[in-house]
Amino acid sequence: MPVEPSPAQEFASSALGVPPDEIVAVGVPLSALPFLIAAHALAHDLPDDAPTAPASTRHEAGAAFLPPLGGSDRLIPYDGLFALPPGTAADVPLVVRCTTPGMGDRLLEVLCRRTDAAIAGAYLSFLRNEGGKQRNPYRGLVCEVHPDRSQMRTAIRFEPVELPDVGRDDLVLEQEVWDAVDENVHGMFRSASLLRAAELGARRGLLVAGPPGVGKSALCRIVAREVSGKATVLIADMSVARHDLEDLDKDAARASPTLVVLEELDSIAGDRRGGGLSTELSQFLAAIDGIATPDEVIVTLATTNAPELLDAAALRTARFDRIVRLGLPDLRGRTKTLDRYLRGVAGNEPIDTRAVAGATTDASGADLRELVRLAVLRSGTDVTTKLLLELARETTSWRRPPPGSSYL
Repeated sequence: MPVEPSPAQEFASSALGVPPDEIVAVGVPLSALPFLIAAHALAHDLPDDAPTAPASTRHEAGAAFLPPLGGSDRLIPYDGLFALPPGTAADVPLVVRCTTPGMGDRLLEVLCRRTDAAIAGAYLSFLRNEGGKQRNPYRGLVCEVHPDRSQMRTAIRFEPVELPDVGRDDLVLEQEVWDAVDENVHGMFRSASLLRAAELGARRGLLVAGPPGVGKSALCRIVAREVSGKATVLIADMSVARHDLEDLDKDAARASPTLVVLEELDSIAGDRRGGGLSTELSQFLAAIDGIATPDEVIVTLATTNAPELLDAAALRTARFDRIVRLGLPDLRGRTKTLDRYLRGVAGNEPIDTRAVAGATTDASGADLRELVRLAVLRSGTDVTTKLLLELARETTSWRRPPPGSSYL
């Protein structure tokens, strides 16, 4: 007894102009982020009046779309059948099916006439690769990268963020630090095409080292703000840095040119002399070398509190080509830092920031910020030199630890 075709089969049959038994499908399972990027690429080929239908009983009323991403105004096909007439995606008619077979990966399929299977396969490859790269909705944005807990396997997700309006004038650092940023980050993005054409590599790494509180994270955010728009910025959280670097590298390549920010590098690239090659270190070395995507322009900006704990292989040239060290601020640096933090809270009485700086030897920028915060909590806007000096004597957070102690 013949089986009645499903509504989805009838839709595909009508769009392709052949009976259901003459239809073949070319498909691939994708985790959420690659699917989203491929579906966004598909949205560029869908005419506004493209016929659509539900792919399953999950959305009985019709095909489902996601809101636009980034600066795009295109709805993103999410669940359903989407017809592409001849002359849109290809010279032949195609139908794209987006579904979730069960828990976990999504399924992206291209349905076609049996004679057009090669064309369907080429279009699917385009959506996953060249099209996803050319039409990547995250390109030029600043995104935090987090684990995707909705997946049955390891996966990541991008969360676009707005960075605070903070610039170089807001962070007191030596000029040589900014010179290193200009040469190794901005210079790499500026000269990447020339270097790649000369087969001199498309990747670069800048490592910022220094004790806690000296401005490493603030430096990363300022650099991220400077390159956003011209490059994609991906700020990986600790879990992604430890467990999902392979996915991060692939998605950074799809959105290139890309600045990847990895903080607390010592947690993933520690010295292996105490044991074998860890999974985290192995993943890191493969990712920063760009083994899977060697021709994509990716700059890695990383931080560490303890460069002496890093594995030597992680520090060699062509992985981290330059290391800059941030130290605790000197008297002049502490004075400028206090001037910066006191701008909006000082009372009528002028504050002798040099005197306060002289009483805060060994304080980091973070320590000085906390000192000003304590003064505001205690007195509101009536912050005085006397109060700051009293708090400096009371506060011990920046005092040198006794021999044998360690930072936690």
